[in-house]
This record gives sequence, structure tokens and C-alpha cells, in this order.
Amino acid sequence: MHEGSLTPGAPPVAAPRRRRPRVSGRHALAFAVAALGVAIGGFIIGARGGRIHVPLITVGVRAPEFRAHTLDVIPATRTLKDYDGEVVLLNLWATWCGPCEAEMPSLERLHHELSPRGLKVVAVSVDDPGNEDRVRDFASRYHLTFDVLNEGSGKIESDYQSQGIPSTYLIDRDGVIRMKVLGARDWNEGETRRQVERVLDGVTRGRASPQSRAEPNGQRGGGAVANAHSAIGGRAPAGGAARR
Repeated sequence: MHEGSLTPGAPPVAAPRRRRPRVSGRHALAFAVAALGVAIGGFIIGARGGRIHVPLITVGVRAPEFRAHTLDVIPATRTLKDYDGEVVLLNLWATWCGPCEAEMPSLERLHHELSPRGLKVVAVSVDDPGNEDRVRDFASRYHLTFDVLNEGSGKIESDYQSQGIPSTYLIDRDGVIRMKVLGARDWNEGETRRQVERVLDGVTRGRASPQSRAEPNGQRGGGAVANAHSAIGGRAPAGGAARR
């Protein structure tokens, strides 16, 4: 078993830290802003005592739109709207992230087995601009057949309030986030896979309206399949790789 691999039924472990390509100032700033927004509960207190509402990206709210690029020689733009009517498993990852690498084979297997039922695995690399060849090599090495995109500006991490990678969001056919997972998972293990299948089968406890957002007291609109920031099946959050 290679370093950082996932053992079925056991919480994944974070891989040893490794040196990653330089993080651009814009990329680092975007991540810092997102982390700050989450850390203070979705509100920034203004200098005059007012409050600017920063919607929490959590289970039960509508997934933000994103723009990412294919790995083609002439890149094409993909957006969340391109997947309207599909169940999307949006995975934010990077080539330098050990836990991301460990979970890729299970994502490929999940895609292979559940894509006939309508699951779209969309893995968006957050590698900095200029590393597209590195992303292509990674996708080729692991024989990934799902959509692998690149968005290296830091915007998708900021918009989805990712606190580290991998971060994965299960989005239902109405565009509502039904599961948010921080850290690597074996996506074919027990309850994890059942959560995905329930969303494919339309088993959710309500829908969020386009304006659904987290309330100040932490309540969420639209119901949920799994709680944000929590591990599936009651485990503690798994190790991921924070930007550094």
C-alpha cells in the first residue's frame, strides 16, 4: 500500500508535509479571507458597528457558481451550470496534497460505478497557474476518467470557504449542498457511499430556495443529509492539507 493510502473502514490519516509549489499572494489572500469568514461564524463586524453578511457555505444552502478550466491544449471553461440536473461530487484538490492523492482511486471507482445513475465527479485542482502539465500528469498517472479541471486563482476555495484540501461537496440536482466533507475519504466505504446513493435517489429532507443561507444562530435552511465539517458516520474530521 503506498504512502498515504486509505484503509477501508478506518479514518484516513494526513500524509507527511511536503514542499509544494509557491503559493501566489493572490491565492493565499483568497484562502485567508475565506478562513476568516468561517472562523467568525459568517459575519464580519464593520468599523461602524454594522454587520456585513457573509453567507456560510454549508449543508442545505445553494452551491456557489464556479468557473474552472479543462486541461485541453486550448482550455474550455466549465461552470456549475454545465452540470444542471446532475448530482455533482465537487472535489477541491491539488497535486502536492498527499491526502488528495490517497483518495483519488476511490473517487475513480465511485465515478465508474455510479456515473450510470447520474453522478458527476468533478475534481477541480487548485494548483497555482502554470502547473497545468503537473495536473495532466497526475490525472494520467491515476487513469482518472471523470472531469478534472483547474482553477488556480484561489477564487473557488474562497467562494466555497474551503479550510484545507481535499474539500468535497455533494450537490443535488437542485444545486443544493447535501454533504460537505473536509479531509480524505474512502468514497466506497459503508455510510460514505450510502450518503451519495441517497442523494442520487432523491432522498433528502427538503430543498433550499435560491436565497437559502445560514442563520446567525447557526441554523441551516433546506434540511441536510450530512452536517458540514463533520465526518460521515460520526467519525472525527479526517486530516487534510491546509495551504502553506
